[in-house]
Amino acid sequence: MDIFKTDDNSTPLTEEEKQQLKAKWVTTRAELNELETKGIAEAEIWLLKNKRDILSIDFIKILHKKMFGSIWKWAGMFRTTERNIGVAPYEIQPRLRILLDDIKFWIENGTYSEKEIAIRFHHRLVQIHPFPNGNGRISRLMADLLMKQFGQNNLIWGNGNLTEISVLRKNIFRLCMMLIMVTILLYSTLSMMASNLKALCKIGLKKYLIFRNFIFSFGI
Repeated sequence: MDIFKTDDNSTPLTEEEKQQLKAKWVTTRAELNELETKGIAEAEIWLLKNKRDILSIDFIKILHKKMFGSIWKWAGMFRTTERNIGVAPYEIQPRLRILLDDIKFWIENGTYSEKEIAIRFHHRLVQIHPFPNGNGRISRLMADLLMKQFGQNNLIWGNGNLTEISVLRKNIFRLCMMLIMVTILLYSTLSMMASNLKALCKIGLKKYLIFRNFIFSFGI
């Protein structure tokens, strides 16, 4: 069994990145997930003991290393290869600086509600996708840390934990499928109405011409 086989929640790793697995004894995906879950739990304990400025590039890198450093050698290091999601590697640091400056500006000026700022933070961080893997998990944790900084409760992520968001993704997929079906149905209905209207116009025009010719026949 390929423990690196990706699912809907994972970013594919390069062959070089796969070779940087520290836990060589891991033989199944379940074991790898369990190990990563443990690493995240340890990072959360570390957070309780260390109060830092979370809105910095250094903090994001340190947190990622705390989450995955016992499993992956590349933990805490920005990716150097392209992905099917995320910005180009050379754009990661500049885009993160812009994001963090935006967050600080929104907080200082009350641009959005606290919850919306945290959601936007998560969304933009996922878009940048700075690390080889674990981007969704660190983005959710960073958003939750921001909510705690605001004195608010954590956001709700799918079934409520950092390691599994398949429920959320499935719900989004179902919603998209429903929207597609409604769009197709609406298009079909409008097309049918347009065809019927066109037919009615033709019938109306034909009747008008017959009536006009009838009137003209009397010399009116």
